[in-house]
Amino acid sequence: MRKICAVVMFCLALPASAAGLRCGQSLLELGDSMTKVENSCGAPAEKNEFSAPYYYTDNWGNRRYGGEQVYTEWIYNFGPQRFMMKVKFIGGSIANITELGYGS
Repeated sequence: MRKICAVVMFCLALPASAAGLRCGQSLLELGDSMTKVENSCGAPAEKNEFSAPYYYTDNWGNRRYGGEQVYTEWIYNFGPQRFMMKVKFIGGSIANITELGYGS
């Protein structure tokens, strides 16, 4: 029982991952381009670019270093009545959408 409670508490502490981002009449989803997001939602409140090591598993089950992967995160602040949204792009396409707290 304690394990179940610990798992539930851990999951509640994680940021919510959203399936899509609604901007006006547009619903943006995984795979949509940066251009489509900016045309639908306007300029983000914040833009950040990061790089992280990329690892993959080869055909023999060995973990290999694949170089650095660059990704971009945009944060949209829609005001105090809506959640802020973080959109992560890899290769110019949406890879993840995360709900943050209420905007300001």
